[in-house]
Amino acid sequence: MRTSRIMHLLQETSGLTLFTTGFASDAQHLVRFAAAHVSEYEHIYGGTMMDAKGIMQDALVPRMAGATMTGGSRPFGVQMMAISTSPSLQMITLDPSGNMRYWYGVGAFIGKDSHRIKKHLLEVLEDEKITTQSLPKSWKTALDVCIRSLLKTAEESQNMRKTPMNEILAELDALVIFDNDLRYEAGYPCAIVDENTMFQAFEKCYKLCSTGKR
Repeated sequence: MRTSRIMHLLQETSGLTLFTTGFASDAQHLVRFAAAHVSEYEHIYGGTMMDAKGIMQDALVPRMAGATMTGGSRPFGVQMMAISTSPSLQMITLDPSGNMRYWYGVGAFIGKDSHRIKKHLLEVLEDEKITTQSLPKSWKTALDVCIRSLLKTAEESQNMRKTPMNEILAELDALVIFDNDLRYEAGYPCAIVDENTMFQAFEKCYKLCSTGKR
């Protein structure tokens, strides 16, 4: 398992990745629980890949829903999102009560400011003329779209407004999911964006947002 504070790559061969937001101790517990479940699944089924639906339905939904119905316990203060690419792209979110939601289209969102970043993502997508029928031709373009949406959200968010930009940058993680052709060439379904590339994209988008130019 490869992990950071927010992004946790559970299975490289399938691209199964878990994203968390909320109480850090709860998130760490649930990520370890999910990683153990994936490892056990691989052992029992001879390396068979698990997808986002599997990790949610078989492990995290029962764990989180059970906490809300057990006397003397409290719900986990965490929202989660699972993404996988095998057999097809899946994006599933999970709220603290253990309720799952499937996402289709151009994005999925979790966290306190999810409604704001959704609004700004749609604005940037419209500005760039990106739709489900006309997706970005480069993952770097998609990364720029996400960062621009984040920066617009930070301007109006009470949670982020006073946060220095260098602290926001330090918390960023990005995962590129390859299509079938690139997946064959790379040998893996996904790749984590390195810190230098992230910094360059963030700096470029920050300057663009500051000047109001594209």
